[in-house]
Amino acid sequence: MRISRKNILWFIVVIYPLIPYYFTLFGINATNIVAILISCVIFAIYKERILIFKKDRLFMIYLLACLCQTLSMVINGSMEALYYVLKIVLPFYYLTVLIQTKEDFYYVIENVVNASGVLCIFGIIEEVTHFNIFSLLNTSGSTLNYNALRFGLLRIISFTGQAITYGIYIMFCLCLCMYLLQVNNESKKKHKLIIIYTMLWINAIFTLSRSSILCCLLSQVLLLFFCGAKKTLKTISLVSLILIMIIGSACIFSDVARTAVMNFILMLAAVFDPTYSSLISASFGNDNLIAQGQRIDLYSWVIESMNGKWLFGNGYDVQFSYSQDVVTDGWTWTSTKTSIEVQSLFLLFHYGVITVAAHYIAYILTLLNSWKNRKIRLNEEKALGFNGVMCSIIVTYLFYFLANSIGSEEFLFYILIALFIAYNRLTKVINQEGL
Repeated sequence: MRISRKNILWFIVVIYPLIPYYFTLFGINATNIVAILISCVIFAIYKERILIFKKDRLFMIYLLACLCQTLSMVINGSMEALYYVLKIVLPFYYLTVLIQTKEDFYYVIENVVNASGVLCIFGIIEEVTHFNIFSLLNTSGSTLNYNALRFGLLRIISFTGQAITYGIYIMFCLCLCMYLLQVNNESKKKHKLIIIYTMLWINAIFTLSRSSILCCLLSQVLLLFFCGAKKTLKTISLVSLILIMIIGSACIFSDVARTAVMNFILMLAAVFDPTYSSLISASFGNDNLIAQGQRIDLYSWVIESMNGKWLFGNGYDVQFSYSQDVVTDGWTWTSTKTSIEVQSLFLLFHYGVITVAAHYIAYILTLLNSWKNRKIRLNEEKALGFNGVMCSIIVTYLFYFLANSIGSEEFLFYILIALFIAYNRLTKVINQEGL
């Protein structure tokens, strides 16, 4: 069977990003094995042609950020450096080369959105049955990272490692789905996209993750802004009115709905005012009641734990551990923090200042480029161009970067960056040729 460029693109953007971290083959992480196979197939088909790449400043910055992280691993003696290049750097490079035409660009976006629609069905099943279909791939015997029930509801995680991570994956897909709704004229495709968009929001709510739900809301408001101020106000007003009517009717006729709505409002309010946390403690399973958790304290704890290794960090394999004495009702006990939930701090501790700085520069350049080129459009684009989509995503992701840690959604982010690079390359060529 002949393997086409689209076959490879489909596999890289649909199957590869959804491989769970706990799926192993012969004791080796399946992502590493699949990454090697992807490289072998691509080099077998394209040979030296895959090495030809037109210089792109943004690509080089992201490549530099990835290589800084790899260099830190090498210096600290971690074999993960090889796997990181195979898993992230090479597939990212392949995408920037393989997305050559406008058809390729839309093909990738459509397949990512379609895959998210299938995931949403699995997510709803996971919420209703408490069975995660991806657990069938748990060949490593890992314990899936489920939080305590919130309001009696399971916080779904799908293929990812935690509910927040899945929520950010949903945020990315919501933005891509909104974009396709703007560029698609076929009513049949629009109906399908509306269904997927609705299911994405249902899955976002089922994560019961305040930070990711707020990120979803922020990204959609920014997208509406890029669609135009009048359309933004009109859409927000219409959606708000419909939601108020639906929720209001449910609250009038159902005590369960009324309690659920009140708890959800208190859950969001506790993000900004800790006094609300006591009102939801029982329903929340005492799980991170004030949303920030220990994130603010975490900044000082990580700084104290750097051990002078500021340049290249402590290493990928080093476990963060910070202990402190806590006094409760006159009793003194030792509390040990072993996780770093803030991505900038995670990069600092493990990989050092150079890697953190390189990632920040890459994100800021993406933001500046997307804002600068926001009015450049392809013919199919009407109110919303892909630069506006990317600007909305990167603003939201920068907020997330400072508040949470990056997980299984990382490769989808690099797919978005590859799309962004390809998009601006294509618009430049099309504008020069006058097409």
